[in-house]
Amino acid sequence: MSYRLFRKRIIASACAAAICIFGFSTAGDATNIKLTAHRGASVNCPENTMASFQAAATLGVDCVELDLRLTADGVFVVSHDENLVRTTGVNRNVDQMSCAEVRKLNAGSGYSPKYDGERIPTFEEVLQMAKKLGLRLDAEIKPDTFRPARDVKRLIALIERYQMQDHCTLSSDNYLVLRRIKEYSPKVTTDYILGKAPERFDSLQYADEISLYLNAVTSQTVEQAHNAGKRLLVWTVDTPEAARAMTKLRVDGIITDDPVMVKMVWMFGR
Repeated sequence: MSYRLFRKRIIASACAAAICIFGFSTAGDATNIKLTAHRGASVNCPENTMASFQAAATLGVDCVELDLRLTADGVFVVSHDENLVRTTGVNRNVDQMSCAEVRKLNAGSGYSPKYDGERIPTFEEVLQMAKKLGLRLDAEIKPDTFRPARDVKRLIALIERYQMQDHCTLSSDNYLVLRRIKEYSPKVTTDYILGKAPERFDSLQYADEISLYLNAVTSQTVEQAHNAGKRLLVWTVDTPEAARAMTKLRVDGIITDDPVMVKMVWMFGR
């Protein structure tokens, strides 16, 4: 590990400890902004793991974002990448492996020896944890092998089994997926992920929220989204400068790899 990364982790740990011990109060402009931990507290833990989600919960975030994929035997597991080589060192795709095979992989040792043995969780495991901790989830559906006609009903049934339907947003960059979700279960909160602003926010009737790429967010897009009755979230906010700018624009949510940094900006302006 480089000295720079080591120093960053030490500072982050110290800031996290201060927040946990003393709590925090947000600046006036940030009071109503939802703070979402992108793939958990992924700046300090292996992404999309239980360790990362639990760390984010400890930091008091409003929501944890995660990514859903289907295994070969149809189990929802949490992984951003289709191929697992980056996070586990194994060059295989999620949909080519059974859940049992995926669960044998080590998702932590490549990040740090401290996390050796950390596994890729199933979505059911995450729901159980979130229910226990009172944590809201934002589950991004990766559309590669997700078939709305086949899988929407199963996914929502799983969420309802743990009575998390009011505490779980379903998001996707595939609008058809969101349409099928709303047609099946209108009360489920949906989030449309976009890299650039749409021509008309009010045409997106199946999306309750819009998650927009940082560089595409302006005062005009915030106003347009709000005029259309949409909540506007921004991804991925990983610098103090971006956190200050998005807070000033009064976006509805900030999605970040580094929730400690965002909270420090809100607390101290830096």
